[in-house]
Amino acid sequence: MNISYTPQRRDDTLTVSVSGDILTVNGEEFDFSAIAEGDLLPRDAVDCAFIASDVTRTGGLITLTLIEPQGGPTGA
Repeated sequence: MNISYTPQRRDDTLTVSVSGDILTVNGEEFDFSAIAEGDLLPRDAVDCAFIASDVTRTGGLITLTLIEPQGGPTGA
């Protein structure tokens, strides 16, 4: 799986794991095995607030972008 990250100011956390074509985000599994080479699954079709792009399969790999939460400044 080819995962890119884009930072976003958020206070929540992100935990990610991958097993084959299954992406687990904060304990919720997303199985992308049905996506064939060259297919595109629109971002809006995936119910995950951390997925920031369409999901595609290119060169046999699932490719997508995840939001990487970045906490705000600390101190006063």
